[in-house]
Amino acid sequence: MTTLICVLFLSVLAVSSTAGTSSCQYTSATAVAKHVAASESGPLGTKGPVSAWGPLGALGPVGRNSWNPSQYITGPFKLTDWKARHTVPNDPNNPLSNQGPLAAYSTLAKASDKFTQNLQAFGIFTPLGPLGPLGPLGPLGPLGPIGAHGLSADKDGNYLDKSKKIQRTASFAWDAKTSKTWPLVEFYRSPDVTNKVSSQDTSFMSFGAFASLSAQPQSVSFTSDINQFVTIVLVPENELDVFHLELASPSFQSGKVQSVESTPNWIQVHNVTPGTKYTATVKLTSSIRNDVMAAFTSGYTYRLIVVGSSSLVTSTTITGPHVLNC
Repeated sequence: MTTLICVLFLSVLAVSSTAGTSSCQYTSATAVAKHVAASESGPLGTKGPVSAWGPLGALGPVGRNSWNPSQYITGPFKLTDWKARHTVPNDPNNPLSNQGPLAAYSTLAKASDKFTQNLQAFGIFTPLGPLGPLGPLGPLGPLGPIGAHGLSADKDGNYLDKSKKIQRTASFAWDAKTSKTWPLVEFYRSPDVTNKVSSQDTSFMSFGAFASLSAQPQSVSFTSDINQFVTIVLVPENELDVFHLELASPSFQSGKVQSVESTPNWIQVHNVTPGTKYTATVKLTSSIRNDVMAAFTSGYTYRLIVVGSSSLVTSTTITGPHVLNC
């Protein structure tokens, strides 16, 4: 990240009071870009952690290729019953316990540097923070395809227990005496499969592919059942492809749709009303590749990741012109 961006976000973003002036607020890559000069080589650039080259991309640990560790942990090539599956959920020091990053979330606001403060909800680096896809509730954490929840995934991405029954949640120790139940992070093989899930929650990753540059948009729908922040991140599997991300909800003002066109793409929304429904729509806008070239890599592919912050985090100290009312 260039020195310029560091200077700008110090003066542009206020870190003073909790969000909550509206029943629905949001920020996005587009909203941030209007006020802060970003760098392609920066933390949220095309080579950063949430880009095609990062751990959330096709070369990372989660995927359906032979080099993806998830294939051997919860996938069809599972080699063994990993010991971690039996020890981590009951460990009072696991990532989802009161010793983990979610329990320590409030300390971000007290950090001496603005970068760390902006890892909070609505911060300009929030996709990199504990509430985003790289955090403990994301696909790389204990609830995802490489997690220690002790379940196996079927061909669609649903988690199955030993009796082949679909499971949507898992329990992890909160401390030495109590535990908490969390929604699992599935990796669904297509938007159609994602939408077939009854009462889809805010904890999943969906693979998507466009066969041609003129293909129709693809959408997935989900519901936030609690007061929380919901982060939606679109990660292209090839940095040459550019996608457009939109988020719509009946709770938004009439005709109001949050949209992003960038690489990578992200939106974060906070709605205090339980039962709020959302629809995320992905459009392929351009690519340096043509349809023939894309066919060799299964088309123009992407990963749509949705992460809810849980009821543990419902506020932030970040305010500024990049935080908008829905």
